Amino acid sequence: MDRATCLRSFNEIELYCDEHQISFDKNLFDFSGGNTNLVQTPISAEDQQEDNLIEIKISSFYQQAIGCKEASELCDAMDREINVMNQRKAWILVDPPENAKILGNRWVYTVKRDENNKKG
Repeated sequence: MDRATCLRSFNEIELYCDEHQISFDKNLFDFSGGNTNLVQTPISAEDQQEDNLIEIKISSFYQQAIGCKEASELCDAMDREINVMNQRKAWILVDPPENAKILGNRWVYTVKRDENNKKG
């Protein structure tokens, strides 16, 4: 038996199409409320809470980041960030004193999107 899938936003539709290798055209969907042929179905409190959640996948490591489909954009962003830090002379590389505790750092790899799921 087929299971119905309820998609309530452009973001959900685009993700569904992406996962199922279906071409997505935003112009084919009308969420304006002007469509009078809609059937109202009750939405559970759990589904309403789920609607307010946004899935954000953040690569934990450089190796994961360069393996994702946004890899070139992430590498460009890293290059821009390093260039800005160099221009602003954000650090000076020196040898640490003996017994010094060295603070680590890490990059956070995420692709920011706006409310219309456009990359920001």
